[in-house]
Amino acid sequence: MIAWIGLRNLRTRAFHTVLTIAVVAAATATALVVPMTLRQVDRGATEAVQVFDLLVTAKGSATQAVLSSLFYLDAPIGNVPYAVFAALADDPRTRRAVPIGLGDSFRGHPIVGTDGGFFELSLDRSGPPYVRLDRGRAFQGPFEAVLGAQVARAHGLDVGARFTSTHGLIDLGLDDVHADDHGDEPGDEHGDDEHADHDHAATTTDEAAARAEVVRRQQALDAAPGDANRAALLEALAHALEDLALATVGEATGEDGHVHGEAYEVVGVLAPTGGPVDRAILVDIESAWLVHGQVAPELRGVTAVLLTAERPGDYYAMAQEIDAGPDAQAVFTGAVFGQLRGFVAQGEVAYGALSALVLALAALTIWLNVTSGALERRRTSALLRALGAGRSLIFTLVVAETGWTVVAGIALGTVAAYGLTHVGGSLLAANLGFTLPPAELDLALVARVLPLIPLGLAAALVPAWRSSRSTPLEDL
Repeated sequence: MIAWIGLRNLRTRAFHTVLTIAVVAAATATALVVPMTLRQVDRGATEAVQVFDLLVTAKGSATQAVLSSLFYLDAPIGNVPYAVFAALADDPRTRRAVPIGLGDSFRGHPIVGTDGGFFELSLDRSGPPYVRLDRGRAFQGPFEAVLGAQVARAHGLDVGARFTSTHGLIDLGLDDVHADDHGDEPGDEHGDDEHADHDHAATTTDEAAARAEVVRRQQALDAAPGDANRAALLEALAHALEDLALATVGEATGEDGHVHGEAYEVVGVLAPTGGPVDRAILVDIESAWLVHGQVAPELRGVTAVLLTAERPGDYYAMAQEIDAGPDAQAVFTGAVFGQLRGFVAQGEVAYGALSALVLALAALTIWLNVTSGALERRRTSALLRALGAGRSLIFTLVVAETGWTVVAGIALGTVAAYGLTHVGGSLLAANLGFTLPPAELDLALVARVLPLIPLGLAAALVPAWRSSRSTPLEDL
């Protein structure tokens, strides 16, 4: 009987009921959505970098090192000398040393210079590779590129396509995509005349010859002893690089943000990983060195080294040796995330205080609505008393209506928080470059909104007591 009467009262006062539910739902969503999103980001970021054991970069901020070298979200600190990378690669304690070279991009997507060891990285020693090819093959030499899944999807590129890179990590709209060997560039008109086809074939032939000459000159330089002929070989390689630039796009333009002359050919596309690699382009690090004129080992550098040791105990010894040197630092990604979690925890404390204030305002709104509702239904309460209803029934009825309204608001707010977290997570994933896991709701988060139930019931006690004290003679 109480349920039937209470539901009729709530329907009669539909405006106040909907308003109370909306306020409670807004307070609930406010208390939940930000913590849920932060936990999504934390879990997604941890999963995205757990494949990388130890990161070696130039000395500087460890946080910037992780954001730039693993997430491609910040500018690199600087370069590590090639001699440091070579020493790490030759160290008997090293199982795998994978170079990372950053600095160029294609339409905002970072071009990551590396080597074949990148395709051997895995979550554990016996697990499958972290990255695998969806189609095509891995790069086998300079100016061959493997696209991340997001890059290929966003720009409609596939195996055989060709593109040029832009210096820097910002999309300035200067780079270009060229027709592949199987057809025209997407969006171009078909049916070019024979003269254009002939020019394209001649250009392709010239470029292939120039590219082969660069490789030949580089091999000759690598095989040459450190004698007087080395200067001549360096000069010959520089001329070969200039010829290659003219055979592809033409001379580079301007200052920072210019288009490099050398064109990359897409030879493979990666399957989605859910990590930052999805929005990156992998190329042979030799390409990055050649593009920037780093033809001699003493001129070369790497942005970072992804180091995997033979034994777990070797990591700390190697990290101490690296940190003791003047040119590099060793970064444990877990330690960086621990520091970031500390900052996030401080922010969550402040946000928790804000959430408590919002919940208190919601409780005040509940009190105001219950009070105004009690005044409006004085005649209903008096009529129930005249029909024989006791004061306890009137009191219970008012409290029950409030409780149902608060529970409905919390349920609606929880659903809204899930929806907002899903939308916000999708937007963040697009900007951060890694997939966020589904939102989770645990007891710690639920505890933030459950106080609304006793607060709402407490707000209804005084109006319920007043309604139960009404008399038929006064109110009818």
